[in-house]
Amino acid sequence: KADDPAYVIYTSGSTGNPKGVVGLHRGALNRFHWMWKAYPFKDLETCCQKTSLSFVDSVWEIFGPLLQGVQTIIIPDDTVKDRHLLIEMLSTQAVTRIVLVPSLLRAILDAQDNLDERLPLLTMWVTSGEEISVELAERFLKRMPHARLINLYGSSEVSADATCYEVAGVQGQARVPIGKPIE
Repeated sequence: KADDPAYVIYTSGSTGNPKGVVGLHRGALNRFHWMWKAYPFKDLETCCQKTSLSFVDSVWEIFGPLLQGVQTIIIPDDTVKDRHLLIEMLSTQAVTRIVLVPSLLRAILDAQDNLDERLPLLTMWVTSGEEISVELAERFLKRMPHARLINLYGSSEVSADATCYEVAGVQGQARVPIGKPIE
């Protein structure tokens, strides 16, 4: 049923006190349906699962593509921690979508000058979990002009993502907006 628990996920929230948050089927399904409608999968897409299973983004990385029959590769922790190996795997596995925190996005952008050439198929980059800076968003848009950058905002208590902003340009803004509520 919609209000039945779907998963329990770790979060420290803004308090820093660790706790388990129960995610409901309703929240997960709302998030999946919104993403599939707003950013539908295309033929021959490949997603990746690289987030620890103890964090809510892993739910979207695993079940979002799986429930749509989209190929997903699993990236080992050691590979994620080595940005050069990560880029190599994203390239060789022809990954088209990635969900990542802004600090990992920064590490990837810092790793290689010709990133746009190395990852031409990776056209959907979704950030969440941390605030993304204007500087980082601008760097991404300059370095990856063929790609889309989606900024999601929310918390584990509301199935992680409550708002969305597609970053098209943020020059002169003090912050990257968190966007509008997902539907």
